[in-house]
Amino acid sequence: MKKLIVFSVFLLLFAEYSSLMAKDKPEGNPSELRLLTEEYPPVTFMQDGEVTGLVTDVVREILKRLDIPDTIRLIAWNDAYQQALLNPNVVLFSVTRTPEREKLFHWIGPICRERSALYAKKGSLVKIKTLDDAKKVKTIGTVQGWFSEDFLKAQGFTNLESVQGPVENAKKLMEGKLDLCDFHDITASEIMKRPVIVLMT
Repeated sequence: MKKLIVFSVFLLLFAEYSSLMAKDKPEGNPSELRLLTEEYPPVTFMQDGEVTGLVTDVVREILKRLDIPDTIRLIAWNDAYQQALLNPNVVLFSVTRTPEREKLFHWIGPICRERSALYAKKGSLVKIKTLDDAKKVKTIGTVQGWFSEDFLKAQGFTNLESVQGPVENAKKLMEGKLDLCDFHDITASEIMKRPVIVLMT
């Protein structure tokens, strides 16, 4: 696992990023790096056939400065996460750093901060004030492999409906197929604007 590189989701100056990346390159040929991320606008997303986004731009600049080929691919989060767990020389971004994940990866540095929350459709009669209230609704949409899904499972939630990506959950929430959805504050508004997207294979 020491060969893995993971970008966490916290705030860091770019200058610190570059020095860390240069010092902590994985063993082996940098051209063999596989860079994986998910549909997570505005952080990472597909536009005009190319993966882009706030964090993608940072990663591309690092690759350019270190003369490393750009092999960024957009796939389902859980698939990307499992590849990072099981294979060397995988760069996975953006990843929320949690105590449970701390020893699983080699962390390069934070990029931004985020908070997870449960969202309801505007006009919904669903009202919650506590996690216990949320346990009583029929369905909560979550994303496979997200830290927030793991947290809810650990809290004893049995009403979770897990999918591969947050955009799919946004569509289901607006169609009334979910009571609540688990989104993160920095991406929720952008995700709600987007159609369901076919990920790269």
